[in-house]
Amino acid sequence: MTTRFQVCRLSFIPDLAQCSDSCHEGGLFHYTTPEDQIIESLEDQDVAVLSLLFERRSMSLFVGYSFGQFQIFDLTDLSLT
Repeated sequence: MTTRFQVCRLSFIPDLAQCSDSCHEGGLFHYTTPEDQIIESLEDQDVAVLSLLFERRSMSLFVGYSFGQFQIFDLTDLSLT
């Protein structure tokens, strides 16, 4: 059995929430580059986070999505790498 976690706004960390908000607009999830260029736009309900990995040595959060892509967030400055 697979548990589906819907992509959510990370409102519990204000700075990360601001970073996350740029990926959501009008019911769409925008998969973006670190330069904030949209690679692909998908309906919010079609996107789920399937895996998370925190890497302590680099202070990075790896986020794997249901559409086969991933993003890496640098938690030292809350940026997409």
